[in-house]
Amino acid sequence: MNRRLIAFALLFCACLCVLSAAEDTHYISLFINDGAYARDEILPFIESDGKYLVPLDAFDALDALSVTQNDALAAVLLQSEDGKFLSFSLQNGQCLDERGQKREVTVYRYGDGYYIEPDFAAEKFDLSFATAYAQNGKLCARLCDGKEALTFDELLNLYAVHRDNRPTLAFTIPARKTVSGVFMHPIFLRPSVTDVQKLLALAGRHGTTFALSPADVRKFAAVLPDILGAGHAISYYMPEGESGAAFAAEMEESNRFLFSLLGVTVRTYVSPALYKDIPKIDGYFAKSCRMHLLSEDLASERMVQMVLHDSPSFDVYNFSLATDAAARAEYAAFFAEFDKTENLRSMPLGIAAATQ
Repeated sequence: MNRRLIAFALLFCACLCVLSAAEDTHYISLFINDGAYARDEILPFIESDGKYLVPLDAFDALDALSVTQNDALAAVLLQSEDGKFLSFSLQNGQCLDERGQKREVTVYRYGDGYYIEPDFAAEKFDLSFATAYAQNGKLCARLCDGKEALTFDELLNLYAVHRDNRPTLAFTIPARKTVSGVFMHPIFLRPSVTDVQKLLALAGRHGTTFALSPADVRKFAAVLPDILGAGHAISYYMPEGESGAAFAAEMEESNRFLFSLLGVTVRTYVSPALYKDIPKIDGYFAKSCRMHLLSEDLASERMVQMVLHDSPSFDVYNFSLATDAAARAEYAAFFAEFDKTENLRSMPLGIAAATQ
C-alpha cells in the first residue's frame, strides 16, 4: 500500500431520503463509552477489507482527549491532558509522538473527516476498542476510556431500534468500501468549456481533476456543478514563474465567486514547477505536476508504461492530460491500460493528495 496519505474520497452517499415508519432506519455504528457517537450519521464506523476504521473526531468525544485539525499545516493533532500526543501529517503519511518517535500511518478520508485504524492510538492513550454485532446483523464499534458502566451487549440492547419508534430520516449509506492500492491523480490541464462534457464522458468512473486558471473560473459556471456532481475535483493552475502574492489574490477572488455560486472553495493549486520551487501560499496546498501527456505520449506504449508503472516507484503520482481532440481520441485506450494495472486507482486531487 502506498505509504503516503491516500486522500480518500472513496466513499459517497448512496441515499438520503425520508422513510415511513415501516421502512429501513438508521442504526448506530459507533459508540463512545455508554453513548452513541454524536456524529455517527455523518462519520460512521467503517469496516472494510479487514480494516476497522474510526474517525479521528471520535477521540475528541472522550473527556481527556482533544483533536485539533490544522489545514494550513495539513496536520491533525490528537492530544491527552497528561501531555501525550500523536501528530498526523496528512502530506507524508507519518505520525509523530511526544517522544519524537515516527511511524508510518495510513490516514483515510471520508466526507469531511479523517479515519485511522484505532488500535495503536487506543494503546497509546490507554483506551479500549471493541466490535460486536447488533441485533440487525450490523457490525458496530465502541471506543472507551474506562468510564463505561455497561457491557457492549447491554449497550447494544439499550440502543436497539424497534419498529414502533423508528426515526424518519435514513442513514447516508457509504456506496462502496475503502480499497487498498496506489492512487494516481489524472489532471485535465486548462480544458476549454466546450470540452468539459466530452471529458466527463471519457473519464467515466476515473476520478480526475480539472485544473483551471483562477481568472477563467467564471466561464465554467454552467458546467462546474456537472464536474463536482460526477465526483471530480477542481484545482487552480499556476504557471511556472507566477508571483505567489498575485496568484493568491486571484484564487481568493475566484473562491468568492465559487462560494457564492456553489457554496464551495478550492484549496489546491497545480504547477508544472518542481515542488520545492512552487511559491507556498498560506491556506492553500501546492501540487507539482511535471508529466504532461500529449496525444503522441498517450499513443506510445512505452510512455504509458512509464507513467503507470515507473512513476509511482519514484513517488510521482500526478500527471496531466492534454484535452485537444487528438489527445481525447487516445483516452479510451489509456484508461483501459490504467484499469489493467494491478492495484492502481485514480483519484481527484485533494489537500491530502500527493504533492507530486
